[in-house]
Amino acid sequence: MREENRREIVEKLGEEIKTMIKGLLERLMVEEQAMYLENYPTKANGYYSRDLLTLYGPMEDLRVPRVREGDFRPALLPERRRASLDLSDAILVLYAAGVSTRAISRFLETIYGSFYSPKASPA
Repeated sequence: MREENRREIVEKLGEEIKTMIKGLLERLMVEEQAMYLENYPTKANGYYSRDLLTLYGPMEDLRVPRVREGDFRPALLPERRRASLDLSDAILVLYAAGVSTRAISRFLETIYGSFYSPKASPA
């Protein structure tokens, strides 16, 4: 098998895994909303879209359910953060260990698809 074919297969497999994870996250949030609605007298009110950075890369356009009063927050999504993992803590630990900001930036871009500017050092 040629290297080009292997890369294409791995890329497609990665896309399929991300699609499955996105679907699972969306289904879990809908189930959580249903449990919330059993306990609180309000109604479902559609969805909003949100991006989330995960260990599997960026999940774009997650459909997040909402309720009419606006007080429902899915426990799966970190509130007011775009990442499911705490990248700022990881950046600080790497920086304190002596890893250059450029190396941190390359790592984050390669692994998570997230850009981190070397000019904005955490110190």
